[in-house]
Parts: sequence; structure tokens; C-alpha cells
Amino acid sequence: MGNTSGDMDSIVGALGLAYYLTLKTNTRWTPVVNCKRSELKLKVEIFRHIIAECEICFEDLIFWDELILQKVSITEICLIDHNKIDSQQAIELGLDSNSKVTRVYDHHLDNNAYP
Repeated sequence: MGNTSGDMDSIVGALGLAYYLTLKTNTRWTPVVNCKRSELKLKVEIFRHIIAECEICFEDLIFWDELILQKVSITEICLIDHNKIDSQQAIELGLDSNSKVTRVYDHHLDNNAYP
């Protein structure tokens, strides 16, 4: 899951890292775009590059707000392009949300939120 800005490196990173981790761990990792579906449509440059040029089906992408509404059981979270889960998202995940973050790939100053 990329950061809440839903910027290019977060989205591309989430897609690429989920693919890599799926191959490496032999477990399915699902990339999550960490913004609302309606917000990504407004980001024309990102929408054009990621969706159109890479031929990714927009309807196949999974967005954070839709994931929470579906009440999907999340067992493990990998953060990319940030190193601390958003406080509202931690609430939406429940009290043990910090224990669900098991991997962090980031270039920002580390908040040391997770072991």
C-alpha cells in the first residue's frame, strides 16, 4: 500500500511490489491504491501514464476506501513510499493494526513505528 497522496511513485510502487512479493513469497499480495477511485480519475497525468500507457484496467485496481467498505480481512500490510500507517486507517483496521504492518519499503526519514 502506497501513501495516502495517491501519487505516481506510491501507485507504481504498490503495483510492482505486490507483484514481486507474490513471486518471492508464493503468497498473493494485493496492491492497494491509497486514495479514492474518484480522486485518481482527477489526476490526469497519473491516470494517463499508469492506466492508458501501461494498459492496466482501471476497474481492476483496488482502492483503500472500497477495501474497507467491503470489510475484507487484512492479515498483513506492506507499506511503500511511507513508513507509518495513517492514523485514520489504523482506526479502520482495528486495535491491532500496527501488528499487521510487517514490511516497509521507503526513502523517507524512518518514524520507527514498526520493528
